[in-house]
Amino acid sequence: MDSDTEVKRILSVRKDDGHDRPEAPPSSYGSMKSDEEEEEDITETTESLARPEIPESIFGTTLLQLNRSDSPETLHTEFTQQQSLSARKHGAYITDSKSEDGLEEVEEGADEEDWDGCPPDSPEPPPIEEPEDQSVSDEQSEHSLLGQLHPELDLPYIFKAIQKALSQLTDAEMYQYKRSLCWRDQPFTLEQLEECDTLDVVDKIIEAYGRGEGLEIAIQTMHDIRKPELAEELTKTCKRALVQLSVKVVLKRKHGVIHEGIPKAGQQVNLRKVYTEPQISCCGHGGISPFHEFPGMPPPPVPQVACPDTFVRGNDIFRTPPGSGAVRTVLTTGIPGIGLTVAVQKFIMDWCNELANRDIQFIFKINFRELRVKKNHHMKPGQTVSFTDMLTYYYHDLNNTNLLAQPDFKALFILEGMDLYQSPLDFKATPVVSDITESVSLDSLLVNLIRGSLMPSSLVWVTGRRAATSQIPTEYLHKVYEIQGYSNELKEEFLTKRYTDKELAAQIISHLKLLPSLYDLCQMPFMCWMVSMIFERGFQNEDDYGDKPPKLTPFYVHHVIVQTNRRLEKYYDAPQNHQTWQETDREFLKKVGKMAFKLLEKGRPVFHEEDMKDYSLTLEEVAVYSGIVTELPPESNKRRTFSFIHYTFQEFMAALYVFMNFRAEGKNVLDQSRIISRLVKDRSMVDLLRSAIDRTLSAPFGRYEIFLRFLCGMAQRINSKDVLRGVFFEHDTPLVKGLEEAARLLQKRMESAEPERQANLEECFRELTQSDD
Repeated sequence: MDSDTEVKRILSVRKDDGHDRPEAPPSSYGSMKSDEEEEEDITETTESLARPEIPESIFGTTLLQLNRSDSPETLHTEFTQQQSLSARKHGAYITDSKSEDGLEEVEEGADEEDWDGCPPDSPEPPPIEEPEDQSVSDEQSEHSLLGQLHPELDLPYIFKAIQKALSQLTDAEMYQYKRSLCWRDQPFTLEQLEECDTLDVVDKIIEAYGRGEGLEIAIQTMHDIRKPELAEELTKTCKRALVQLSVKVVLKRKHGVIHEGIPKAGQQVNLRKVYTEPQISCCGHGGISPFHEFPGMPPPPVPQVACPDTFVRGNDIFRTPPGSGAVRTVLTTGIPGIGLTVAVQKFIMDWCNELANRDIQFIFKINFRELRVKKNHHMKPGQTVSFTDMLTYYYHDLNNTNLLAQPDFKALFILEGMDLYQSPLDFKATPVVSDITESVSLDSLLVNLIRGSLMPSSLVWVTGRRAATSQIPTEYLHKVYEIQGYSNELKEEFLTKRYTDKELAAQIISHLKLLPSLYDLCQMPFMCWMVSMIFERGFQNEDDYGDKPPKLTPFYVHHVIVQTNRRLEKYYDAPQNHQTWQETDREFLKKVGKMAFKLLEKGRPVFHEEDMKDYSLTLEEVAVYSGIVTELPPESNKRRTFSFIHYTFQEFMAALYVFMNFRAEGKNVLDQSRIISRLVKDRSMVDLLRSAIDRTLSAPFGRYEIFLRFLCGMAQRINSKDVLRGVFFEHDTPLVKGLEEAARLLQKRMESAEPERQANLEECFRELTQSDD
């Protein structure tokens, strides 16, 4: 008896028992037919890209249960009814989509505000809507008609393929199959499977393991019962789904966790538990915050801020407004520490978990740093490689699949960290290559992939620092996004989300707000994490921690140390966690500090390439590698413009330059008429501080206030002795003397200073004398 006849028989039996029941819905996996009809259906589905039509009656009010008691479609219908009734009481909008466990995925907060700006021709595949919900807006209705899943990746196709393979087993072989399933990891017992027919078994496999893993389990179990021919047939039929599963496994393993701070084995953090999505704008202005503690600062030109109506969600970067055409190549930039790498990880994990962009069949992430290593260490000079070989080098499951050459192949290639490649790409002179099997140079492959000559129907997402990505001609970029970081609300969300102890989270937030400059700097997720870790240890280990406001200088010192270590690791291939600073690294920081000091004297917050050359600096060293400088969008005259990632970093680097000269060479660069002898061991900080205070009080209010605060913080005993020595200075560099006398000088100047200056001098005194943090 075929499956459709069985359904009719069940219906007739239930009508005869005297109870009225609604008509049975069609199976959520498609109409149940004979083996020959199933084979025809699979063939037709493979040839057509149209998503199989799902009858509306499946989402009606029926709770009819067939003789398969735990059928996913029945669970799906009951679950949908319960969720819909509960959610509508609170005005929620429920979408329904097929997940791996056969149940609907409920997206929280999918109201009109959440979907604002999500255009109708976005690639997002359509969630299945509940027809009873009449409150769905027109925009949401259009959104539900967006992109489609490939039929070979959809649940009906996979279900039918497994059913067709199992139907070829004899009764004895089917019994062996059930026993093998139970022995695997015992998601169900043999007693539960003993009376199950083929449909029941497929139901339970999909329900227990999900769509992709269930397919793999079905194939492995066929090998277990020595039916390799059926396993091979099913593998061939569902090759696309199996390759997608293997790609997801690789991506989940790499991107499901993050290492915060110094990477240590076994100390990774689950991405989902700590991730807070930053603001992402489609109209970037450089990502520099214009905030400063003192009025009139920073000096013009003041950085512009992206408007809220330009913000998009991270999963929506490939969506387009109506009538604007398709988006193929997207560029995302941001200042160092803004969370670009983690944002890419979250995008990948949401795709792997089928929370977004489900119509993208595959995501292939290729790191520019890995390509640089391959090019410099694993390829001979002049050696060529084809695009197919390059991709299968990183994703072995693509071997012998021919998927890349198929016209319905839709993938996203993420080219992460263009600044890490270090070799310029010539978009003008590189010849056009459109054959994925043609062997060319690695540079040529990258250029043609970004151009669209290679894999024109696939999507490309390039990330990197603006100084490196600016080499891509604008005609090849359909969208450019800039990560803006955290707003004040997102900072608090990030800090609150990290801790189950909400009282501790509230203490950290309150303590952070005592220092406005640091609070603004937490726009960068990296700085927000650093603050949370330092404050957490303080509150947990010291009873009186938090009685005094935190100091500013240590956070900037550690930020520069971390960025320098990352520069050595990522751009100069230093071993992870074993970066050793050379004298050239200290000289580099001193040169950058000198440039920052001269710009501070001139009141200039931005600079150009010729300014770097004046201090023997290269554009790549400063704007790409340093981690404290970024490139701004080009001016109208197309002159390249640069800035520190925050104006306070320019003030910090200027103070660092002054202090490094005083500490290492015995020079007071603030007073050229006085040179402290290098041979004098008892160098008194009071001489340097007196010159800094005189300069600060004689300049317009705000010009040197933060600079003076940083200089006092660097001279503080713990910073000078333990933090800076061995990193910014050699271990045998003499210690700073005269700190007590310098503190008395500050107190004396506070008494005679103008009221508006007194508050900052008090902060300078605290930076010089306070010993916590």
